[in-house]
Amino acid sequence: MRCPLTCTFSLSGVRASRSPVTACFRLLMALIWSVAFVGATASAQTWVRDTMRDPTAVTAAVATPAQNDRGPAGLQGTLSAEVGLEYTDNARLTTDGEDALALVLGLKVGLDMPLTEQNQFHLQVAGTRRIYLDGPDGLHSYQSIAPGSDLGFDVFVGRAKIRTFVSASLQEDPIESVVISQTDRFGRLNIDAGAQLDWDMNRVVLQGMVLYGWQDQTAGGNGLDAKRRAVSLQPYFPLGKGGGWGVSLSASDLDYDLAQQNDSHSESVGVFLQHLISRQMRFMAEAGVQRSSFDRDGSINDNEDFSGAYGSLRFDHQVRRALRYTVIAAQEVQDGIGTNFYEIRSIRVAPQLALWRQSHLDCMWLWERIHESGSFGESATRQTLQARLQRPLSSRLEASLEWRWVDKRSDIAARSYTRNRIAIFVQYSL
Repeated sequence: MRCPLTCTFSLSGVRASRSPVTACFRLLMALIWSVAFVGATASAQTWVRDTMRDPTAVTAAVATPAQNDRGPAGLQGTLSAEVGLEYTDNARLTTDGEDALALVLGLKVGLDMPLTEQNQFHLQVAGTRRIYLDGPDGLHSYQSIAPGSDLGFDVFVGRAKIRTFVSASLQEDPIESVVISQTDRFGRLNIDAGAQLDWDMNRVVLQGMVLYGWQDQTAGGNGLDAKRRAVSLQPYFPLGKGGGWGVSLSASDLDYDLAQQNDSHSESVGVFLQHLISRQMRFMAEAGVQRSSFDRDGSINDNEDFSGAYGSLRFDHQVRRALRYTVIAAQEVQDGIGTNFYEIRSIRVAPQLALWRQSHLDCMWLWERIHESGSFGESATRQTLQARLQRPLSSRLEASLEWRWVDKRSDIAARSYTRNRIAIFVQYSL
């Protein structure tokens, strides 16, 4: 069983801190960061589609436990704990910015347990608690449950796999949403329950899902409390080793508890393709059309419906043993906050470099362009730069250093901001 323990510290170094403790901590972290950098250089319907697993892995997903060589004795588990410090120079995502220092605690649990040759149990939970130690008055401590945390039960019937599940996610860090600013905490808890079918029919793999979800706004009011129903169907046609194409059909309803947001109904149809260019390169693409109609009963005064295209392109390349990168471009529609919806276009470039002594450096550049619906909707561009350096200290201990910079430019001046964060992690594994 694996059990990582992580210590997290953060620093910005851009602006003066609010206390001698924070100032000393920032100076110490600046020295550590410079040493580490030298060492490194030396060596909605989107929601529905995201809930469905990667269609390229469907064939493997419907393999029985026996085919995967995992009998009742094949119990596998992971356990990790996290503790640390985090500094940011803009805790509330404002135009001016305010320094803050926080204690971070985290826990991750994973368990895969085959019960019989035809049934297996799966559990995966990751949570974090962030407690502010220094900063402006009125900062709120908050917690998160990582997307993908779920409890599932798999039943295999011939070449078909039926999975029932309950999943949960809680995000209260406002930086996680491109349309949120001017607050230190904005949270939504999502709980989904449903069933998913993966059926290998030789020339076609059929994947379907029925889902019911609850959304609870945990911070910033309760106008986003809602219930969601969704159904999705994806026939996938393999075209040889590592390739194939398919059709994606989905529909969903979103009903809010209060008369603030407008209830909606959405439908989408699209096609997706994957192609293994070589052992080192893989290409994936998806494109389709979506239509979302909204009621007019909400108090947000937004009478706009959506009808348009969505799509994404992904390219993975293993350049050499020590270097790989991923490029993703996407256009999609998300549920609005204070509006009916917002359109978002994004480009992500994420290189990964293996360094000396099993160290590795993960980098990421993300560009996002959004446009909100309604007469008072926002148009903005946001860029993110992130670097994470990881190095094992022993067979069970690993240290990491992370820096993240986020810059948002909006046509509504008060919603623009710049945020820096630097963090140190120490991870222990059993």
